[in-house]
Amino acid sequence: MAFQNNRRGWRCHAGALAALAACAMFTGCTTAPLVQSAVSANLVQEEAHNKLLALNVARAVHRMPMHFTQISALRSAPYGFGLGIPGIGAEFALGADAANTLTLRPSLNASQNVDVTVLNEQDFFRGITTPLKSALLLYYLDQGWPMAVLLPLFVQSIEFFDENNQLKERVRNSPGGGAEFDRFRELVATLFHCEIDGTPTGEFVYYTGVLAGAQLSDPVGAAAARTAGLVPVAQGKIVTAEKDAAGGFQLAADNGDLSLTMVNKPGSTSCDQYKFRTGAAQDQSRVVSSMVATSRAGVDRPEAGEAQGATTRAGAPVPSAPAAGAPTAADKVNARLVLRSPEAMVYYLGELVRQQNESGRALLFPGSVSRDADFVLFDMPLAAPARSVFSFEYQGDTYHVPRYALDNRTVHVLSLLTQIIGLQNRGTTSPATANVRIVQ
Repeated sequence: MAFQNNRRGWRCHAGALAALAACAMFTGCTTAPLVQSAVSANLVQEEAHNKLLALNVARAVHRMPMHFTQISALRSAPYGFGLGIPGIGAEFALGADAANTLTLRPSLNASQNVDVTVLNEQDFFRGITTPLKSALLLYYLDQGWPMAVLLPLFVQSIEFFDENNQLKERVRNSPGGGAEFDRFRELVATLFHCEIDGTPTGEFVYYTGVLAGAQLSDPVGAAAARTAGLVPVAQGKIVTAEKDAAGGFQLAADNGDLSLTMVNKPGSTSCDQYKFRTGAAQDQSRVVSSMVATSRAGVDRPEAGEAQGATTRAGAPVPSAPAAGAPTAADKVNARLVLRSPEAMVYYLGELVRQQNESGRALLFPGSVSRDADFVLFDMPLAAPARSVFSFEYQGDTYHVPRYALDNRTVHVLSLLTQIIGLQNRGTTSPATANVRIVQ
């Protein structure tokens, strides 16, 4: 309790007096005000986080640099009065004013109740700029997230190769791509006939020669390897005991992910009947025999002018060009799914918003093979919709986020993006990409 002098007398402030006064107004004290303070703090966190995430999408609309922050601490005020610490002041007169009655005056001691952390560390940017692994895609599919929402957000493009790994065609998932964008959406629709399963690949990129097994017991070396993101590998397996590395081991980066296999849904054979098809330059149809979910770094093919005997960035030898007259198996094509990073996802959503707001036309994604359940993946219109969850201003424009509906999944995507950024907001190595093979 503190006392403060003023011109008319003495004023006494106390948060405890405020609580007692509140209790005196009711038949008894309850926990309701404290509960309301906790709930209010949670709602503040919800609104702030959603707007911070949507704000970066708006920055992507204007092609502005992104800035990431998060609420690191939120201190709710006691007694359920919102921000600031409430108090009550008592004024009583001295001397000639003694005849005046005692006066009680409420007060509010305002303070900074929110701590905001700026996310600009190198580790943070390594995490959000690293392409997602297909194991995460499989996880969300297993948890019941709709494939119709996951594939457009995760997949940047589909690349088609012949059996000699020569790139034949790339179909980009770019909202400004016109006919190419339309083709991408049609290709996604064909996947609804299938389910995706996966098994570990165990792919390693080696950074050392063969080391003696006894070096596994060196704590300094082991700590340095872990800091560098390397693991000891012997005969294609990660080892931890010296006896398992009797013949020596190598330090390698574990780029293994999951091999994803497209299979028929239970009781259906439609996945076999609706394989990917893509038109060749000679108007000939090619059946896709396998898919690969990866980034482009894992493509083992000679670039233009590349010398024979060279290696890829992963250290694997580049295959030689096929001999003259050798069969090219032009009737079979492999497809590669190129996956995005979380940062690229945010920019992609900005592209969708820009195209829709500039054209005044919704970009629809397939919700079924028949295309009778198409929906808007993400939207932030400048004109207020009939119902919205929140709005905010940026660069002189007011953006509105519509409520969830079967034909508009905007808040569904915000929820998914929140989880993905949270899962990948820290990185221990430089951005790298992994090969994940899908065999059909």
